[in-house]
Amino acid sequence: MLPVRDLTLSILRLLPLTVLDPSRAIVFWTIVFLSAVQHRRLAANEERIYGVVKNNFLEVSLSGLFYGLAGGVMASMFLVLIGVSLTGSGISYLLPLAFALYMVNPRLMCFAYAGGIVSLCHLVFGFPKVSVPGLMTLVGILHVTESVLIRLSGSGCPTPIYLRNRAGRVVGGFGLHRFWPMPLVALVMVVVPEISKVPGLIEMPDWWPLVRPAEAALSPDALFAMVPIVAALGYSDLAVTCTPAKKVRRTSTALAAYSLGLLGLAISSTFVRPLQWAAALFGPLGHEAVIALGSNRELSGEPAFVPPPRGVMILDVMPNTPASRAGLATGDVITEVSGVPVNSRSELGELVQRTPVFLEITVEDPRSGTSRTVRFRGVVHELGVITVPEEGDRPHVDVRRASPAIAMARRLVTRLTGKLGRR
Repeated sequence: MLPVRDLTLSILRLLPLTVLDPSRAIVFWTIVFLSAVQHRRLAANEERIYGVVKNNFLEVSLSGLFYGLAGGVMASMFLVLIGVSLTGSGISYLLPLAFALYMVNPRLMCFAYAGGIVSLCHLVFGFPKVSVPGLMTLVGILHVTESVLIRLSGSGCPTPIYLRNRAGRVVGGFGLHRFWPMPLVALVMVVVPEISKVPGLIEMPDWWPLVRPAEAALSPDALFAMVPIVAALGYSDLAVTCTPAKKVRRTSTALAAYSLGLLGLAISSTFVRPLQWAAALFGPLGHEAVIALGSNRELSGEPAFVPPPRGVMILDVMPNTPASRAGLATGDVITEVSGVPVNSRSELGELVQRTPVFLEITVEDPRSGTSRTVRFRGVVHELGVITVPEEGDRPHVDVRRASPAIAMARRLVTRLTGKLGRR
């Protein structure tokens, strides 16, 4: 039986070293800083589009740090209980390859693609020397953790956007972005001449580890040691056919199913060698299927946030505004302002400005078919709502993003052309 209590205590004692030990803390806090920069960039985009910031980057960054710490404990438990050794796993190839894939397309910056490519190169060419079961099990564990983090916090800071779907229509939606700095405790193999004299050893059952590294046969004096390392996870998605909360449930469920399937194949491939091919192929192809199906559903499906037959639909409500204090929410439809029907954003704005005192609006909930009257106290100059796009509105984002490498080349050509033109 696994000594879960002893392993848990060891993991909890080692995790703080990732944050406090100078040799590792510089990496961890650099990732924290870069995550904050990403959240700050998203907040700047909100301010550019709407004139105000909806998601405070500091609060979002601290939330990501908290959930990242919790995710690190979870992933560490999986790594240790399953018995995934980083020694010989090929983890050192993942980050450089993931960055290279990012330059081709940002969404390819994922360990599923990098891990699959490294594993297939090993199986086909014999290089690099890696443990396919260990590498793909590591990828599976990270994605299981990601699916849990998405479910817990993926919808916590949605950004309202206008975008063009595949039918060419400008529709409302939400950009979902989260970054989680994550401290981990993982296993490495070390050779100790006199194992019996090593203090603090935890005796494990005979069947452990499930993923057996080839190095285990090199020396009878080899044992597993737990070491703290640093990782990070990120999530980027669109919610167009449903609310962010529902989209997060869909994505996390699909990702969890994929991750558990990959884990099953990777662990089984330790004992049935031909399954290494299945794990190496399922890693990138299964992940691509999850992404493609989710993206196709959002961009080709029936959009949820478009003008209703009558009234004005709310896409989102800005914080600390009369609308948020009155309980207005995404999907609500404003049909009347002080008894006057409204059917456009401009009519809504004019009527609110015309009757700033004793303002009352009639709101319908199309999901339940109910309506209610909301009365505002005091002077109201603006409700603080973002409405769905109307005819003539332009998209805020282009979902067909060019690769960073192409974007850099375009900027370079533009600068050179400008310099030559000035000459």
